[in-house]
Amino acid sequence: MAQNPTNYSSPEALKDGRVTFRLFAPGAKTVATVGAWDNWQQHKMTRDAAGLWSVTIGPLANDIYEYKFSVDGLDMLDPKNGEFRPMTNRVEVNRGSKDIVWQPQNVPHGTITVMPYDSKSAGIQRRAHIYTPPGYEDASRERYPTLYLLHGSGDNDSHWSSGLGRANVVIDNLIAQGKIPKMVVVMPHGHIYLDGKQAPQDAIERDIVEDLLPLVDKRFRTSKRRAMCGLSMGGGQTVTVGMKHPELFSAFGIFSAGIFNGPQFETAISTFEKSVRDPAKQPLIWVAIGKDDFLMRQYGELKTRLNRNLKATYVETEGGHVWHLWRQYLADFAPLAFK
Repeated sequence: MAQNPTNYSSPEALKDGRVTFRLFAPGAKTVATVGAWDNWQQHKMTRDAAGLWSVTIGPLANDIYEYKFSVDGLDMLDPKNGEFRPMTNRVEVNRGSKDIVWQPQNVPHGTITVMPYDSKSAGIQRRAHIYTPPGYEDASRERYPTLYLLHGSGDNDSHWSSGLGRANVVIDNLIAQGKIPKMVVVMPHGHIYLDGKQAPQDAIERDIVEDLLPLVDKRFRTSKRRAMCGLSMGGGQTVTVGMKHPELFSAFGIFSAGIFNGPQFETAISTFEKSVRDPAKQPLIWVAIGKDDFLMRQYGELKTRLNRNLKATYVETEGGHVWHLWRQYLADFAPLAFK
């Protein structure tokens, strides 16, 4: 009996770090795999007699990567992979390492709470994901610093704690390693839609500052020590919301930021500059980006503006606008946020 060509697996992560991708598309003329491991370069797949296309990539470094297929020039998901976002799948590469910061370890785990709340400033109900550290329920009097962790434009408040972001896993492991204090992590929804249209960015500022932050401090045992960081759009909001309120936040992590010159941008940095009376005590500004990121021009604009009167730490890594950098940036920034 002939083998069923639709009975195949994809992706197949091999022990040596290589990954094989497959797609049954007998009518296709060209098929390629496109992935975040090399900034979305196309890797042409080959077709067997039955119409099963395949390609083997790597070896890749241990990490979680997004990918998709290009079929006759059209993007599509991998139908054999249940791990997906709206436009990409993901594959995990781990060649037996047991100490990867985003890999679940045998350590105490925190809790993720999904918190709906009424945003008076926006006039709608909104939602945030809240991480509380291991032992939070038992330490009835202890108060914790709070990290506000913001997502990118294509995501929502669930993505930092998803199988792709794994912020809770990163924080669990860093706490267990003694690299960070126990903390509460607040993951807001970075978009507000009113009457079917996205509201201006100042609506996010009002929601976080006037609604979400007071509610978090009321419902959870938080201290007055707060930091903010975010990726892409969330990196921009870290500037336009967080740095505009130095009375509320004392450390800022700006990852692959979507920053554009404009009044909100200038107002936020000017407000922050006026708050810095002693340069030696300036709050931390930590900026990171991949060298192949399409936002490098905006990064340069931000760097030029910050360097006028402020001190910042700049980190440039290999890679583009991809999640496997942002998980590492979180792991690098978190130990600095509450020193």
